[in-house]
Amino acid sequence: MFGDVLVPLDGSDQSVRALEIAVPLCRYLDSTLRVVAFDEIRYLADTNREVLSIVERLDANDLNIDVRVEVPQKRVSQELLDLLDATPGTLLCMSTHGRGRSELVTGSIANEIVRHTTSPVLLIGPHCETGRFTVSGRVVVSADGSTVSEAIVPIATAWSIVTHSPVEVVSVLDPKASKIAAASHGDISESAYVHRVATTIGQDLERVVDYEVLHGNDPAKAIVDHVAGEEANCHGYTRHHRYCSHHHRQRHGRGDPHFAGAGSRCSTAPLLGTVGGADYALLRRNNSVAMASSERNRP
Repeated sequence: MFGDVLVPLDGSDQSVRALEIAVPLCRYLDSTLRVVAFDEIRYLADTNREVLSIVERLDANDLNIDVRVEVPQKRVSQELLDLLDATPGTLLCMSTHGRGRSELVTGSIANEIVRHTTSPVLLIGPHCETGRFTVSGRVVVSADGSTVSEAIVPIATAWSIVTHSPVEVVSVLDPKASKIAAASHGDISESAYVHRVATTIGQDLERVVDYEVLHGNDPAKAIVDHVAGEEANCHGYTRHHRYCSHHHRQRHGRGDPHFAGAGSRCSTAPLLGTVGGADYALLRRNNSVAMASSERNRP
């Protein structure tokens, strides 16, 4: 389901923050922590020393850690994509706004990686409160009524299975649509969609999944505020779409400003993202097998 955890570093303090999430995650999942850095040949020795020093400072003597520092033969984003393709199941855990010497995890490069990989990606934004992250904490899954947005469902389900995390599904309703729903069918109408998604996840997890309809003109802000208020430990979303409220999408056929950018900059929790290129039927079958195994081995 999830194999190794890959953390790219670029020499910046922000990029190192991804390790604060990756270390407890690897410990919980019994996974190998793979740390990778790329730099120009003239800086390679310095970069190697820096990375090894960072790894030595980690409270991770119990982990299997693999360190790789080398000169990139192609674009750094493509180097990472090749690593992910070569090791299916690897979870990429990376910061989004590093801007170190190699500029590995600037927002644009992070976005390029996320756009082109079907592997799950855990993004650590500049406002992510890594100190309160716990592996088995609540996961908030956002969906906007589109098939694309629901691509995160099997990934979030897999995460919940292996980490035993509770799940909550949220969707955003703009104020005008909320008034229409209240005038016609009330809460039943406006919550029908998000209830369906929660039920789908609950069937795979064999437990009840919470759901909530949020309200606001800015879906990204509404979700980020909700994640912070709930002190969620992870937020699952689909990267390759323009987030909009469910009713706004149906009425206007277009999205609001891209959620991922605002989410990665402002979210207090890591973002568990996917582009929706996975085989969902296969993921659900794998989740069923993993669910049975997880129950047998649950601590």
